[in-house]
Amino acid sequence: MTVLRIQVNNELLIDNDWFLIHGTDDLGSGQALIKDALALDGYDSIEVYLAPFLATVFKVDISHISDRKITDELLLGLVEDNLVEEVENCKPLLMRLSDGGAFVAVLNSAFYQNLIQLFSEHIKLVKFIQPSPYLSAFEDGKWTICLTDEAKYIRTSQFEYYLLDDGDLFPDMLRMMLDSYTEDSIIVYANNQEIINELENKYKLLCKVETEFQYGNLLWNFYNEKSKRFNYKFTQENKSSLIKVGKTLGLICGLYVIFWVVGLGYLVIDKYRLQSQVSKSLTGLIKFDGYQTNLLGKVNDQLGGLAHSKGYYSSRDFVFLMNAFLQNMPEVNQTMIVGVKFSNNTLHVLLNSQFQNSNMDNYIELIRTKRIDMEVTDYASFQSASQGDGKSNNGGGLLDDSDKDQNVKNAQWVVSLHEINTVEQN
Repeated sequence: MTVLRIQVNNELLIDNDWFLIHGTDDLGSGQALIKDALALDGYDSIEVYLAPFLATVFKVDISHISDRKITDELLLGLVEDNLVEEVENCKPLLMRLSDGGAFVAVLNSAFYQNLIQLFSEHIKLVKFIQPSPYLSAFEDGKWTICLTDEAKYIRTSQFEYYLLDDGDLFPDMLRMMLDSYTEDSIIVYANNQEIINELENKYKLLCKVETEFQYGNLLWNFYNEKSKRFNYKFTQENKSSLIKVGKTLGLICGLYVIFWVVGLGYLVIDKYRLQSQVSKSLTGLIKFDGYQTNLLGKVNDQLGGLAHSKGYYSSRDFVFLMNAFLQNMPEVNQTMIVGVKFSNNTLHVLLNSQFQNSNMDNYIELIRTKRIDMEVTDYASFQSASQGDGKSNNGGGLLDDSDKDQNVKNAQWVVSLHEINTVEQN
């Protein structure tokens, strides 16, 4: 990716330095107006760096103020006493951190508007606009001094820096600030060895001399008037802990996958064994074509038919249900019953027009205490629902009625009964 770096040197936006960089290769450089630099071909993104004096950064306390209430006037009012220019000529930019801290950068409003306007047609390519002091190396808690031919400033925090522009080799302001510096080391960019010697000899500071600036790192994008930043700092201990947690989670996930695969294998084997056992057990009883939803119904019908042929009846069978029906509905006599049907553990008693169903709700509640469910329908609806469903009558010889067709013609009501199992009850 090819990057166009532009160094803005003054508020007039003239004599700007530009550099065309591809990876570590320098493809060209020069001085030009910003519009002329933007007219260059072949770049994929734009980085804009402002000379240190073009922006002044202040730390402010706005933790008690919501974003909706923050205005330019409010921000400028917080730093008005420290401004050199008139308030009406200033443009504030806000950086709000997640830990409650906040910083305000103040620029000349006309300069800022002209700068933004120049990049308006290239907004998708602009990676960021930020002060050049943010290029310097920085360690939390330590200061960074830059005393070179190009710039003179001291960076005291991640966002704050102060100009050192009194013209002396070792500025007076720097001397005053160092009197309150408590660390034993400091980061230095300097062209003159005398500066380093004085820091080491007079102030007893270990100087970490740097010569390279860190291009491409976004800290505060001035293109956004209000910025927010997650301000968590990862220490080496944090990183080590996160790596350990990641390894532990990876090991747990790996073991889980292994146990899951082994468990799945056992399930497949158990399914095969169970299917073989069921197939073997049902040999000679029904044709086993695999597990189907009506498999138990087929087995039940077959076993019921075999039992009926021997004269055996279960608690869910015809005799049990018919006995419960007659005991709990004394109004029903043999002249009312015109037929019975039994299939799938359900007894259907066909009644003629002599039967009155006015008290059926009471009968239904009464017989339900015997764990038997009962419902009544008209015969026409029952016959329509039963046509073509192919249900076999496993009632045995007791249910064979030679006059069945004649009696059924007189049927008007059908009372259906079946035992309530545990699943239905819940």
